[in-house]
Amino acid sequence: MDDSVNLMGEFLVLNSLDFGINDSKAQLTAGLTANMPEPLESKTSSFDLTIDQNGAISSDGLSDNLLRLNFNDEGVGIGEIASINLTGMGLKIDNIHDLNMTLFASADLIIDGKTGNPIQFGTQGDADNYGIRYRTSESSLEWQITNSPSFGFDTDLLKMTIDNLSLTDENAESFGVTMNTTAMPMLPGVDGEGLTLHGFTITTSGIGSMGDVQGGNFNLAGVITFELGKFEWGKNETISVTNQSGYQETPDIESIPDEENETNEIDVDEYLKFSPGINNGKAIKISIPGGFSGEINELFYYQSSDSFYLKIEGVEIKFGDIAELTASLEYLSVNGGDDFRLLVAGGGTLKSPLEGPQVGFAALGAMSNINEKFRFGIFVKLSAEIKILPGILSLTEVGAGFFYNPEESDYDHIIELTDRTTAFEN
Repeated sequence: MDDSVNLMGEFLVLNSLDFGINDSKAQLTAGLTANMPEPLESKTSSFDLTIDQNGAISSDGLSDNLLRLNFNDEGVGIGEIASINLTGMGLKIDNIHDLNMTLFASADLIIDGKTGNPIQFGTQGDADNYGIRYRTSESSLEWQITNSPSFGFDTDLLKMTIDNLSLTDENAESFGVTMNTTAMPMLPGVDGEGLTLHGFTITTSGIGSMGDVQGGNFNLAGVITFELGKFEWGKNETISVTNQSGYQETPDIESIPDEENETNEIDVDEYLKFSPGINNGKAIKISIPGGFSGEINELFYYQSSDSFYLKIEGVEIKFGDIAELTASLEYLSVNGGDDFRLLVAGGGTLKSPLEGPQVGFAALGAMSNINEKFRFGIFVKLSAEIKILPGILSLTEVGAGFFYNPEESDYDHIIELTDRTTAFEN
């Protein structure tokens, strides 16, 4: 043979054919290689299969038409979260003349080093209770999870307990495990019922998705209660960041876009995002006994090889009926922090407990060092009745500020701030 021939896709390959005579019987010997699919693609087994003129089949390890194959059983890492160990590989020969055969294998998926609680793909040496198989009659690859373990494991961010799991691929043609879990943040002093997280996924390269929060909450120090909305996390991905308005500019210091709703693609090492998800609620809700509560519309963070970005948008804090505050923050640094930008905006109201006048305020600040040009500034607006001539003249709003090396956008933000009233003044 000049070229190899795929008998079961790329998973069983015919490399050679040799004709010979043994004990006065003609025989044909095939040199074959069995290959495993991702993430076990490094696992192969080469073997010979011989058939004589009477149709008798022989091979080392063949018994009752079941051939056990040798392989390297060293585990294969799947990102930082798991490893998968091939525990068995074999070839079931139903009819060699019609090439009716089944290549099958078994494997254990070990998450976070939990060797005592593997997710099992098949039973070793059992062609019927397979974990991976390819049948010539179907010409397709199949995966199967054969147990339902329940155990806890840790990621970089969360402690997880598995509630149930399944193959990610509904057609079972590729590797991938999707779990519904109960999750807790990896922070000291955290307890409570936990977050119901659906769709935590392990792919051939590691964590594919952290899933979506479906409900639940957690407590910090037994006092502060947190509820979360939609949750996104990823590593080594390309993400889309949209410039929506002044304090949500696309985080690219060298070329900040001027047009709103312009979207840039950014390669990041890691990102984390909380956004509204459940029942159109908030990204994060916080409550503390005594009348204190808070909400955050969006929290978005990413880092790459030369930049760090953090945006906290739409913070709303209430303390009973006395005070209400809002704030937003955006920070970006690149080139090891040599170039940076910080934008902050906020406002609120304070009510006198003695039924006195209500005081409203709003403020914005900016600081940056871009291309060796330093800029900073702050502007504050106060909304309250200030009597200049009692009964004749009074001020209802006053504002003042200072900017060094201002940009045109700074003036736009100040005008916007003075044109609108604070969110809680009405």
